[in-house]
Amino acid sequence: MLKEGIEESKIFVTGNTIVDAVFQNLEIFNNKGNVLNNLKLKSKEYFLLTSHRAKNVDNREQMSKILKGISMIQKEHSIPGGFPVHPRTGKIIQ
Repeated sequence: MLKEGIEESKIFVTGNTIVDAVFQNLEIFNNKGNVLNNLKLKSKEYFLLTSHRAKNVDNREQMSKILKGISMIQKEHSIPGGFPVHPRTGKIIQ
């Protein structure tokens, strides 16, 4: 912004909502403690996928590609995966 001529006094760093959400939920996860044990998972031996963009999850063809990708990852790496599904996404999958 400085290079574009914006005065420094008019620039405010407010954070990154995605990064902030990750750190907030990481704290929640760490406080729960037994999630991995309850799911019989070991740290760094699983993958987690989220998908919520409308152009991906509201489109049957695109959602099908995502599900095929999940299957390929599981087959190639022989690791379990998690995919917390939003209700709207669940309707498309069904």
